[in-house]
Amino acid sequence: APSPACSRARPPEASLGFRISNLRVIRSLAFFALASGAAFLSSGYGTGGEAEAACSATLPDPALEFVYRSEAAEKAVTPSARDRVIEVVCERLQAFAGVEGEVRALAGGRVRVLLPEGEDANGSSRLAELIGVTGQLYFYDWEPSLIGPERMAGAFPNAYGAVKLASERKPRAGCAMCSASSPRFYMFDRSTAHRLIAGPVTTRGALRRDAAGRPRRRDGIVLRVPVGTAIAFERPTSRVGRPMAGAAPGWFALRDRFALSGEEITDPKQEIDEFGTPNVTFGFTRKGRIAFQQLTREVAYRGQARAIGPVNSREAAELSGRFAVAFDGEIKTRPIVDFTQNPDGIDGRTGAQISGGFASAQEARDLATILRIGALPINLALIRRTPR
Repeated sequence: APSPACSRARPPEASLGFRISNLRVIRSLAFFALASGAAFLSSGYGTGGEAEAACSATLPDPALEFVYRSEAAEKAVTPSARDRVIEVVCERLQAFAGVEGEVRALAGGRVRVLLPEGEDANGSSRLAELIGVTGQLYFYDWEPSLIGPERMAGAFPNAYGAVKLASERKPRAGCAMCSASSPRFYMFDRSTAHRLIAGPVTTRGALRRDAAGRPRRRDGIVLRVPVGTAIAFERPTSRVGRPMAGAAPGWFALRDRFALSGEEITDPKQEIDEFGTPNVTFGFTRKGRIAFQQLTREVAYRGQARAIGPVNSREAAELSGRFAVAFDGEIKTRPIVDFTQNPDGIDGRTGAQISGGFASAQEARDLATILRIGALPINLALIRRTPR
């Protein structure tokens, strides 16, 4: 079984950083494992002091630096969340960069990543995004989740329409099955297009920082999406399920009540189907399997209720409802549950897959890797990327 990339062992207190010894990355499409881990020292994160925490190799001459700002809304970053952030970032660094590097928690809730050798601009941008992506996966019962006129008419053509509708909703208190536990803030310009300037972020301060230096930020429209409502977008796809290059995404406002999350999936893998289309397959934990069948059962029952008498396959497809799988606010797939084939829902024992929606096999591999490592407990925003 894969061993963790970053162990919890505590070396002597006098040490400030620790070397990854005998580090060996074993990677395939299905898994990666570290032959031996790095040590953690968890003090200093989110405090006024300088960093002491690290998942670090010896880097005499680091060439590339990423610095991220943590966003924990009104709540302070807990020690367990702090340690999990460093652990996830460390594992992603090993998975996506394939080299020994350094991950340190800095004062003020920042995280710094150092790499020993530089990459081209496109490569470093991709790596910075993959290391800092939140990585949250949620399953929704699609039709009951939609709010507003788009429930019948389809997606909003831009983010402003969906966010404006969501901002008018009342917050939901004590929402255990919401994807966000705090409000999210967006800023749009005042043109007729209402272009998105900054967001989503969890505080107004972070919104101002992200908007700094961008045109029209001073007179931008700030909207607050309350807990209990989510924003999601979907990229248009071709007939074979590939995202259409240059096409604007559609946006939705949703009742934020997910049926299950990425914590209930197991063994995500990137695969290629018989048509050459990349997808991501995974299994479920026992809890996830039960939740998945319950979700698909409700969708199937809704389709059955629409039918009047026997129906053929085309009519069943038109009457069947959908569930959706969202990854960090992007709808990756919205499959129907054919009630004629699955009248009691889909048994999760055989797992499920996200099919279509990937521009390349690499994008599907990246998603599988992020899901395998796990999500960040808080958001990270890249604030600096510099050669060293």
